[in-house]
Amino acid sequence: MRVVYIAIPYRGLCVQHMIQCIFLMVACFFALLISTGCREVREVDATDHTQDQPLSTSCAERPLPVSERSFKMGVGPHSRHFPKGSPEDVAEMYQLARQAGEILSYNGPWNGWKGKGLSRAISSVVGDAMKHELVLLPQMSFWKMKKNTMIPIFPQGLSEKGSPGCSEPTFRTAFKEEAVRIASLYRPPYCAVGIEVNSYYEFRPEDFDSFVSLYKETYGAIKQVCPNTMVFPTFHYGILLNPLVRKEKGPAWFLIEKFLPELDLIAITSYPSSLFTHAADIPNGYYHQLAAAFPGRRIAFSELGWKTNPKEKDAEKEQAAFLVWFLEEIRDLDVEFVVWTLLHDIRPEGSGLLARPGNAFAGLRRNDGTPKEAWHIWCGTKKLPIRGQQKGPKPSH
Repeated sequence: MRVVYIAIPYRGLCVQHMIQCIFLMVACFFALLISTGCREVREVDATDHTQDQPLSTSCAERPLPVSERSFKMGVGPHSRHFPKGSPEDVAEMYQLARQAGEILSYNGPWNGWKGKGLSRAISSVVGDAMKHELVLLPQMSFWKMKKNTMIPIFPQGLSEKGSPGCSEPTFRTAFKEEAVRIASLYRPPYCAVGIEVNSYYEFRPEDFDSFVSLYKETYGAIKQVCPNTMVFPTFHYGILLNPLVRKEKGPAWFLIEKFLPELDLIAITSYPSSLFTHAADIPNGYYHQLAAAFPGRRIAFSELGWKTNPKEKDAEKEQAAFLVWFLEEIRDLDVEFVVWTLLHDIRPEGSGLLARPGNAFAGLRRNDGTPKEAWHIWCGTKKLPIRGQQKGPKPSH
């Protein structure tokens, strides 16, 4: 129930008029009680969109489950109204990204949009990222779906007939050169060479070792021009634990082992809402098992998210509950960075995997720019003091 204030002028009123005014106020009060079913006054619920204040970039304070952090934080470059954000929306996005962390992640196919190279696509964000003191995390995807299988993303003009694999010489050369170009142009502290690479193994196990060898060649080439850049592929954590079609049962740690020792971080993508309805359903130690399998290795969360489908009751509360659970879960792990994939929800009519209904509403803020409860928890965590010395290389723009 909203509290209603009734202002009544008192100057020049006689006693009789004052008594009439008092009776009027009492009558209004009881009318309010009756109209609301005598509900007690409550605070506006965080997920009640009708009560949102005008768009703001501020981070309200929220109680947190931890008092310090030991990892860097980041988000993806998704503005409000994405994919149709205005220049003003994009400018605001950088301000919000800086409030939310130190890293700006940029995911895309290695050959960029329209085959012009991911390095060229990154050029559209790197300048503004530097202005806002954000370090870049380029993430290069090498595969795409085609007719119920996966194939490498080939350079324009190269035939895809017969589902060719990662041993194709022209593809290998172009992929490696683009990765080196990104490293030499932007000198990022981190570079993901291959996104969710274990997904490729699910569909093309016979070709996986060809990619591993390409990755290791690319790793060495990047280190020659940027020895301080931390290089790694990323792994889909849900599929690591639960195979889609592969014959091997149990966690697929052997796929990670294939990349050793050329593996500066063990980076995973994780969207537990695709497996669990409630954050409370996630077993304790969910991420600890990865750390236990690779002692002494740093972990990174290159993508993290929890969907908030508007049709599901309390979905935004569940997202906030997951983030609280997550912060408690990784408290004692050796984590380099955590990237929440979507800064804002994206419109389902957008392009790519993120536009699918299950992913489109995984942002920390709604598509109209208003914050969800998890946003306040996230950027409240960003404000926490960093435990010990910050890990990882310094950016060298």
